[in-house]
Amino acid sequence: MADPSCLAHRSSDGERCQTVQEHLTGTAERAAEFGAAFGCAEQARWVGLLHDIGKYSAAFQRRLRGGEVVDHSTAGAQLAFQQMQLPAAFAIAGHHGGLPDGGSKSDPGSAPTLFGRMKRQVEPCDGWRCEINPFPPPPPPAQMKGGNFTQAFYTRMLYSCLVDADYLDTEAFMEGHALLRGGGAGMDELL
Repeated sequence: MADPSCLAHRSSDGERCQTVQEHLTGTAERAAEFGAAFGCAEQARWVGLLHDIGKYSAAFQRRLRGGEVVDHSTAGAQLAFQQMQLPAAFAIAGHHGGLPDGGSKSDPGSAPTLFGRMKRQVEPCDGWRCEINPFPPPPPPAQMKGGNFTQAFYTRMLYSCLVDADYLDTEAFMEGHALLRGGGAGMDELL
C-alpha cells in the first residue's frame, strides 16, 4: 500500500491507495502522449503535473475518509495563472466540470468564472513542492501566437489531453492494472 500521507485515490475495496504524486506523474505522462500529436507534449505534461495539487490539502485528505467535497482543482489553476499560462489555467480549472467562462477581473471569488476562481481562497497544499517539480513552465506554444480562434482551439485541445489522461490514470488505478496503450487505429487512418 502506498504511503497514506497524501493520497489521490483509494480503491473501492479500501485495499489499495494511489498517492497524489503517482497520480500527477501518471496523468502528466499520458497527457504528454496526447499533446505530442499537436506538438505540445511539454505543455500537456506540465498541466498534468499541476491539475490536482489541491489534493495535497488536509481538507482533501479528510474527503477521502468521508469528509466534505473539496475544490481541489483551483489551486493548480491559480498557479498556472500566476505563471501566465492561461490555457493551462483554463484546462486545470475545468478538468472536472467543463471549461469555465473567463469572466472579468471584477468577478468576486465566489464566481464560477476563471477570474472568479483566481480570487478564491484555497486550502493550503504546499506538499506538492516536495514531490513534483513543474518549473520552469514550458514556453508558450506556437498556437498561442495565432488569432483568438487558434488560441481557443488550442485551449480546448490541451483541456482534452488533461481530461482524458486524468480519467485514464484514475481508471487504471481503480481497476488495479496498468493502462494498456495502442491497438487502435492510428491518427492517419482516422483522418
